[in-house]
Amino acid sequence: MQGKILQVPPSIIRILDGELAIDIDFLTTLRFYLKNFDKVTVASPLTEDDAGFGLQNCVPVKEICETYGDSFELITLPKSYKFREFVSNYSSVRALLRQKIQEADYLEFCPHALIGDWSSLACLEAMKQNRSYVISASVVSHEVARSNMQQSAFIKRLIKESVSLPLMKYLHRYLYQQAQLGLLQGQATYDAYSKVFKRAGLVYYVTINEEDKISHEKLQHKVESLSSDQEPLKIGYAGRASDMKGGLEWVRVVESLVNSGIPVEAFWVGDGPLLEEMKQLTQQLGLSDHISFLGYMTDRQKVFSHIINAHIFLFCHKTSESPRCLIEALALGCALVGYRNAYPLELVKTHGGGRFVDMGDWQGLAATVKSLHKNRPELVTLIKEAAQSGGLFEKETAYKNRLALLTGSYES
Repeated sequence: MQGKILQVPPSIIRILDGELAIDIDFLTTLRFYLKNFDKVTVASPLTEDDAGFGLQNCVPVKEICETYGDSFELITLPKSYKFREFVSNYSSVRALLRQKIQEADYLEFCPHALIGDWSSLACLEAMKQNRSYVISASVVSHEVARSNMQQSAFIKRLIKESVSLPLMKYLHRYLYQQAQLGLLQGQATYDAYSKVFKRAGLVYYVTINEEDKISHEKLQHKVESLSSDQEPLKIGYAGRASDMKGGLEWVRVVESLVNSGIPVEAFWVGDGPLLEEMKQLTQQLGLSDHISFLGYMTDRQKVFSHIINAHIFLFCHKTSESPRCLIEALALGCALVGYRNAYPLELVKTHGGGRFVDMGDWQGLAATVKSLHKNRPELVTLIKEAAQSGGLFEKETAYKNRLALLTGSYES
């Protein structure tokens, strides 16, 4: 075992049926850490209101405590993303973090905002104690923040973009420079931040198990379904319905395919703030017979069953991020067709399986899908390549690499 580790992530806990519950995706990493550290302490803001679109699939914390006992400690921090709340809770939270940092052997933080970001405060406190710390990042935070600002009123957005965004970028860069290591998920995040850190490691968040990956028989059945041009082209996506995911542009791509006479069956799995607008646009464009909005699914196997039947995983991600859904899509035998950035390019560099266009060029995306429809043998090849690329990612190996980088950074 490796000693004690303190993690301070964004909010990964909520109230569910009157009890504390923890995000199932964070739980994947947590369980691996609990098997490899003597004690894992997680300090996270508590989401007390409606979980919204970020914490929908959660597991009761008591189940984790029953399994791991004293080796797991969960500390609930106040969610303070408003300035007054942040100032009011600053001193008490810093005192608590000070104590927990002193008790831990390893420190892993995740700065992600400006106001109410307790991870950033933990970094500052660790520096004050002359302690080494590791930062984990899966997105280019200022790009995500800028995308989220687009939904604000004009004056409010202007203030945020001219004041708070530059301050956040400056703060995060300073915290990254002082860190012992950056655990950077995916090539896009790595390219954006690796030169800022003293030492950086490229990691992948792999959630899919070997038994979930597409079998040879199912892959063969999928490619055989493309033997006739009259068979519908099946297009899917699974993720949050938001502006940064390019939901409206995704609908526009499907519209262009339908208007070209291509038989299309498209689906979107997931909830989010843009979902109603996507549904309205779909109705306005007369696409209700071609697009199904399946909502959020708590059962990952049901999500996988939809993706494994799709030919193309169509994505319009408008920020530099490294979403796990692209790895899952490859492992389930879906060709990646979407906006270009370093992350999907890295995923398919060895065996192929993707076609990409410039970010924001949804017309070019539609043209790419049309070309693949006309040349179905090329699409078949692309699907087979995708399955090969997905086969490279193995969960246990990915987490062992993460652990080796984290603990090794303290030994160096």
